Amino acid sequence: MGMRFPNRRWNREGPGTPAPQSGAALYFYLLKTYFWRFFWLNWVFLFSCIGIVTIPAALTALDRVMVKLVRERCVLFWEEYWTEFRRSFCKSLPMGALFGGLLLISYYLLSLGLTNQQNSFGLLFSGIGLCVLVIGSTWGAYAFVMLAALDLPVGTLLRNAWYLMVLSGRITFAIMGTLVFSTVILLALFPMSLVLVALGWPVVVQYTVGWFVFIPVTDRIIRPYEQQCKTQQERDA
Repeated sequence: MGMRFPNRRWNREGPGTPAPQSGAALYFYLLKTYFWRFFWLNWVFLFSCIGIVTIPAALTALDRVMVKLVRERCVLFWEEYWTEFRRSFCKSLPMGALFGGLLLISYYLLSLGLTNQQNSFGLLFSGIGLCVLVIGSTWGAYAFVMLAALDLPVGTLLRNAWYLMVLSGRITFAIMGTLVFSTVILLALFPMSLVLVALGWPVVVQYTVGWFVFIPVTDRIIRPYEQQCKTQQERDA
């Protein structure tokens, strides 16, 4: 398994005060510290998505920045984003096709539900469509973060993302809640919600998703891998 994290200090200290080490305090500390960079990164991300076919690579690049930020407490935003965008462009396309297809299926089923709302089939189609939308979006959240963090084949990433989604319990529900809340807010306030999009809503949501996903990725993949490497080095020594 290839890891692409350099060995840097994980902790970043501000003037005279140590940075929080974990939990909600660290989450809000990073959000506050890098707020304006989030704002400009949001516009870079939105412009990167204009070509539609570039959306998977843009999402992977954004996840890469967030994963590095969560892991190391600091990151070279622009260099990391564009390096990952170029590196993952081709590799991210199959994932984009898969999860884009799931979104289209959910949209079709929800449309059938609306057109048949006068009978029981409408409720059935709507229920299945919502399930496909929520599960597909959550699976995609895991998959794209893992694509940004781990140098593995796409098939392996998709399987591991599915297993982590199923096994992570509360983390998975937190990710689902984040995605559902974000979608509801954007739809309920549309077109006013376009102001939120312009102010950085997509980046903040993805930062939150990356924060949650990185917990099981660290516990179940990165930490065991690093321990394995350490044990192997001790044996070789």
